[in-house]
Amino acid sequence: MGSGQLRLAALVSGVILAVLSTSAMAADEDGRFAVEGGGAQPCSDFIAAAEEKGERYSYYLGWMQGYLTGINRFEDDTYDITPWQDGRLMALALRSFCEKNPQTLLVNAVDYIGLYLRDGRLRKAAPTVRVGKGKRKVALYAPIVARIERRLAELGYFDGTPDETADMDTLAAISAFQQASKLEPTGLPDQTTLYALLSARED
Repeated sequence: MGSGQLRLAALVSGVILAVLSTSAMAADEDGRFAVEGGGAQPCSDFIAAAEEKGERYSYYLGWMQGYLTGINRFEDDTYDITPWQDGRLMALALRSFCEKNPQTLLVNAVDYIGLYLRDGRLRKAAPTVRVGKGKRKVALYAPIVARIERRLAELGYFDGTPDETADMDTLAAISAFQQASKLEPTGLPDQTTLYALLSARED
């Protein structure tokens, strides 16, 4: 695991405290529902698969992405439960949770993480904006760009009016935040930067 991944894993570990204080979503009137596929396995199996990095690991990650898509489909007032988080970040979040809770079923682990993410969800469909310069760009939903700019303004890095476009002032503000946070000052809103900037603001 590289230094960037270690830093991201350390940041993601903060999810654990938050998700443990929530309760799982219910299905029928008694809170029961049938669990299909990988979700019926304990977290310890996922950890073992993550160590092997083989087909079983990919299977579990695919199951998680499918379950999160199900949340998008059936959760009220929700378009995307992970509007800026990519698959790698979610894999780290699940692994961090599972290392602390090895006997928890994967379905419950992903439920907890989904509940933690709920307040920061994208509530309705939105266009994407490509943020960056040259060949290094990240596609983000336009409302997430505005959210980034608002947070940067709160921290004193952005002087413009937060909107849903990303110009050179936005990139300069991201770079300044990265430098202050001891991250590589690329100006690119990568996952480590977005986690450091937005994770505490999903409320």
